[in-house]
Amino acid sequence: MTFEELNIVRELKKQIRDEEQKIQALRDCAETITPKYSRETLTNSQYPKTKKSYTTLDTSPPGGNNNSRVESFSVLIIDGEKKLSALKSKADDEAEKLIRKIQTEFEKAIEQTILLYRYVLCKPFRDISRQTK
Repeated sequence: MTFEELNIVRELKKQIRDEEQKIQALRDCAETITPKYSRETLTNSQYPKTKKSYTTLDTSPPGGNNNSRVESFSVLIIDGEKKLSALKSKADDEAEKLIRKIQTEFEKAIEQTILLYRYVLCKPFRDISRQTK
């Protein structure tokens, strides 16, 4: 068993953490978007002499782009969640493969335990040493 094989799950879990942080940052940005309001005058066709002034929410961004900023952030968040789901599924599959490989290639329970804690559960060696005493 190579070091690269052992580290597959750890690398996937790192990618998962990074993607979760990215999604959270996008959510935080999306929550801070300030809507742009404009004053418009409404002329009712039934009552042509009546003019009403009201405030509307203008969601179009400056520059003539038709997509709103909120919509853009929503799309990025949804894409990130899809990627996150795929990464989690792949990490679970790789963890199962690694567990089977460790159990077949190492006979001693202590070796299996150390490798499982370190490379499947991603525990630091300090925690592993406390748990295996």
